[in-house]
Amino acid sequence: MRVGLAEVDITPTEPVFMAGYAARTERSEGVYLPLEARALALEVDGARLVWLTADLIGFDPAFAVPLTERLAQVCEVPLEHVLLSCSHTHCGPTIRRADVARYGADAAAGLDRLTDRLVEVGRAACDDLAPGRLAYGVGTCQMGVNRRTLRDGRTIMVPNPAGTVDPELPVLVVTDESGARRAALVSYACHPTTMGGLLLGPDYIGYLRRGVTDRHPGLQVLFAQGCGGDIKVNNTADGRFNAGPLEAVERLGREVADAALAVLDGPLTELTGPLRTRRTTLDLPLQRLRRAEYEAFAQGNNKFWADWSSQVLAKLDAGEPLAETLPFALQVVTIGDGFCLAALGGEVCVEIGLHLKRRLRERFAQVAVVAYSHGMRGYQAAQRQFAEGGYEVEEWCRYSADLPGPYAPDIEQRIVAAAEDLARG
Repeated sequence: MRVGLAEVDITPTEPVFMAGYAARTERSEGVYLPLEARALALEVDGARLVWLTADLIGFDPAFAVPLTERLAQVCEVPLEHVLLSCSHTHCGPTIRRADVARYGADAAAGLDRLTDRLVEVGRAACDDLAPGRLAYGVGTCQMGVNRRTLRDGRTIMVPNPAGTVDPELPVLVVTDESGARRAALVSYACHPTTMGGLLLGPDYIGYLRRGVTDRHPGLQVLFAQGCGGDIKVNNTADGRFNAGPLEAVERLGREVADAALAVLDGPLTELTGPLRTRRTTLDLPLQRLRRAEYEAFAQGNNKFWADWSSQVLAKLDAGEPLAETLPFALQVVTIGDGFCLAALGGEVCVEIGLHLKRRLRERFAQVAVVAYSHGMRGYQAAQRQFAEGGYEVEEWCRYSADLPGPYAPDIEQRIVAAAEDLARG
């Protein structure tokens, strides 16, 4: 086995428009921690995987496709051997190509510079390939809390301590041939939304990295977001979510770091055997609302929903077709017969991640599932949640004029079945 590592600072050098909150329209006003991209290249018997992790909200398809193609070219791998993962920080730059018209030419230039840096870090990781080893362990962290609460017949976004979470904290440990540790790739399922405002930064993930490297100087820490579509940081007051202060972001990040350090201090399982990577794209079906529902939203008080429904109605009146499906990328990486990683292309809710883990563990002893990968769009809610409604089920799509409505309720079964098929090879 050969492993390679690289990192690059991707913090914008000038004020930029930020991603994560539709109502935030001002440019950034500073930086509280740098945004970083880190890459892991893994090669076994000529088969190579390039895994890029970045402090960004998520790669939309128009950004992800050309980036994947360039990485595949410079790293000399097939397209399906490139894996893009985002931390999902809400304090990073907007990176949707569709927003260029809204934000201007400087936004386009920023995306081009960002692409170059991401390609650079992938290439550098491949140039760094050297004999090494990979090990795996799983810890637990209780920082996340479910954000879906049924109140007065309506699902709202407030802390739900009784709701489902995923406390697992998987850690991949990279060592050199002598066993000296070089890197740890950590995953946890929880929205990085502790910090709001107009300062750029990676949210709790930056302090996770600092907490680990304080104990292990020189260790490179990568992060891949888990299936935390409906999980937020448990930073609450009076039953509501808080944004900040920065001291709280650091405290919570170091809580995750402590969980990762416990894994590093404990027994790990070495991963050996052939490296296999498989990828597919599902066309997940979308629902369409009744015309009266679009008209009601168009006359409503929510500006974003009104704009969305008005544009859908304009398409209907013009006889233009509405989207019937939305692409969903899915990748499975296995090492030998013991380890399986599933990387899902969206804001996947926690119950889908847990369901997929249970199924994959029928065959593999070590299983990790990450989301916010590839070119991603939208929330993927569990089938059980569709009867409850709420943001992750039906409201998220009302911020995208090209979508007529939410997913069909059976997407959980489609995603899990497709991942199982890929894992079987």
